[in-house]
Amino acid sequence: MAEEHKERTAEGANEGSSGRAKERRAAKETPTVREAKSRAARPSEGEQVAKDASERQGGSKAADASEVPRASVSAKRDEGARTSEKQEAGDPRKRTGRKREAVHDGGESPRTPRSVRKRRRWPIAALVAVIAVVACAVAFAMPASRTFIEPETLSVSDVSQAPSTDEERLQNPIDFDALRQQNPDIYAWIYVPGTQVNLPILQSPMADNYYLYHNVDREDDPVGAPYTQSQNSKDFTDPVTVVYGHTFQPDDERADEAFGTLHDYEDKAFFDEHPLFYIYTPTKMFTYKVVSAYETDNSHILNTRDLSDPAVLQHYLDLVVNPEDADANVGSIQELEAGAAYIVQLSTCTRPSVSEKRFLVTGVMVGEHNYETVTRIERA
Repeated sequence: MAEEHKERTAEGANEGSSGRAKERRAAKETPTVREAKSRAARPSEGEQVAKDASERQGGSKAADASEVPRASVSAKRDEGARTSEKQEAGDPRKRTGRKREAVHDGGESPRTPRSVRKRRRWPIAALVAVIAVVACAVAFAMPASRTFIEPETLSVSDVSQAPSTDEERLQNPIDFDALRQQNPDIYAWIYVPGTQVNLPILQSPMADNYYLYHNVDREDDPVGAPYTQSQNSKDFTDPVTVVYGHTFQPDDERADEAFGTLHDYEDKAFFDEHPLFYIYTPTKMFTYKVVSAYETDNSHILNTRDLSDPAVLQHYLDLVVNPEDADANVGSIQELEAGAAYIVQLSTCTRPSVSEKRFLVTGVMVGEHNYETVTRIERA
C-alpha cells in the first residue's frame, strides 16, 4: 500500500510537472506560432465544402429517399420520346401510318378525338353526293338526241292492214318523250315516202309563224321547220289542217330540205307511185291518201274562209279534188264530203318561186291507228 501510494504520488508529481512544463512552453510561444497551429487544426475550405455537401445529401436522402428529381423524369421522358421517334423512323409501317395531329397554342399535340374525325368526313361525303346529284340532273336535263326514221324503214305495207292481235300491234316509231325534251312545241311527225319529208311538226304558242325562220332547236334558221298555226288543233280532227314548210330553188344547196322534195308530186308518175303519207302523234298514226297536187293563189286558207260553215267547207273541198290549175295532178278520189272528210294540206312555195302563188299537196285521212287501244278506223 505504501508502495502504491508512492507510485501515484510520483505519477501525480510527474503529471503536474508535465502540465507546468506545457504551460511554460505555451507562455514562451509567440502569437504567430499559436495562429499557425490553429489553422492547422481547422479543416481546409475544400474539405469543409465537401463535408457540407455530404451532410446535405445525407439529410435529403433521409428526408425522402423515394423522391426522384423532376428533371430526371423529364430527361427520361425526352429520352423515351427520342427512342420512340427513332424506332418509328426505322419502321416504315409506323412512319406511313402516323396521323397528323393538330398543334395547339400550348405546344401540345393531342390526338384528334374520333368524334371530330367522323364529323370531318361528313362534309366530304356530302360534297360527293351533291356532285353525283348534279351530274344526274345535268344528264337528265340535257336535250335528247333527235329521233328520226329513215324513209326505207316504213312502207305502205306497214299501215295497210290493222293488226289482228296484240302481238302484231304496231309500235310507234317516234320517241316523242325525247323530242319533247328537245322542244315541247313538237307534237307530231310527218313522213312522206319517196321524199325527204321525214320531220317533226311544231306549233308555237308565241307566234303563228315562229317556225318559219326558226328550227326545232328554236335557233334562227332560214330553213325553218314544218309547223301549223293556232287555228288548227293538234289532234288532226279539224276538217282542214294546213302544215307549212319552206321550198328552196333547185340551184340552192338546201333544195331538198324542208318541203322542197314535195315538188316531186308535180310529176304524174311519182304522184301515182306514192299515194300515201303518214302523220304520227304520241298516241296515234294517221294514214292519208294523196288526192291532188297543184298551184293556187297565196290567200290564207283558214283566215279567208269560214270553214265552220258546211256550205263553205263543201265548196272548198270541191276545189281541192277539182283544182283550177291546168297542170294539177289528181288522184282516184273524185269527191270529198263535208263532215266526213278530214284533209291535211302541205303548203309550200312554188318552183320557180312566184310570190302570189302556193303549191299544195293534199291528202285525205283514210286510216287511224290507236297505239294505246290497238284499234283502227278505215275511212273511205
